[in-house]
Amino acid sequence: MHAKFHPSFLLLIFIFSLLFSSCQTTTSIDYSDTLSLLEENRIREKEEYKDNPLDFESSNMLARTVGVFYVFPREEVPKDSQISIAKNIFKQVQNTQFFDQVLDEDEADKSLKKDLELYYSKSVYLDSLASVSVSDKEISNPVGKALNIDQLIVFQMDLWPCDSCIAKNIMRMKLRLVDLDTGAIIWTGIHEMTTMGKALSDPDLLAIGLSSTLVDTFYHRFRKKWHKLRFFNLKGPNS
Repeated sequence: MHAKFHPSFLLLIFIFSLLFSSCQTTTSIDYSDTLSLLEENRIREKEEYKDNPLDFESSNMLARTVGVFYVFPREEVPKDSQISIAKNIFKQVQNTQFFDQVLDEDEADKSLKKDLELYYSKSVYLDSLASVSVSDKEISNPVGKALNIDQLIVFQMDLWPCDSCIAKNIMRMKLRLVDLDTGAIIWTGIHEMTTMGKALSDPDLLAIGLSSTLVDTFYHRFRKKWHKLRFFNLKGPNS
C-alpha cells in the first residue's frame, strides 16, 4: 500500500496567522486542476484499459521517472530563497513516492552540458512554458531521452512580492506536470496570495508553505484512490 503522505495545511495555517498579525492580508487560492484530455485518451487507448476501462485512474498517467526543474523571475527572487524553495519542492516530490527516479535540475544540467545546444534549448523550452504555457515537443523529447526521464515537473514562481518587484504584494506560483515524449501538459496547479498594505515581511516562509501545499495538491490529484487500493488488496495477487 502507498505510504501515507503528510499534507502541509497546518504549516500554511501557521504562516497565515503570522501574516495576519503583522498586516492586513487577504488570500486568493486558485488551483487549475486540468488533465489533458488528449493525453488521457491516448493512455486509455492502451490494451490494458480497452477491455477494463474502469481500471483507469489519474495515477495511470504518471511515468516511473521524472525530472524537477524550476523557473524564477529574473533578479527578483534572492538566490538563497531560490535554493531553499527548490530544495523544498524536490523533497516534497520525493515524498509522494510516485516515482522510481526523481532527477534534480542541477544533476540534469551536468548531463545536458555535454551537449551545449541541448542545454541551451532547455532554457528556451522553460521560457516558453513559463511565459505562454507552450510545451515544445521538439525540445522536450530529446531532453527526456538525454536524461532518461519520461516526465517533467516544473515549478514556476510567477510573482514574488517585494517593494521593487513588479508585484509588490502578490505571490503566485505554478506547478506543471509534462510528458516529455508527447510534450503534453498533463496537469497545472496555481497558488496565489495577495497582501493588502505593506509587502510581506517574510516571503521565504510563505513560499515554503505555499509550495508545500501546491505539491500536496498534486499528490492528492494523482494518488491511487483508497477504494481501489482496498479492492485490489481484498482481491489478492492470485485473483
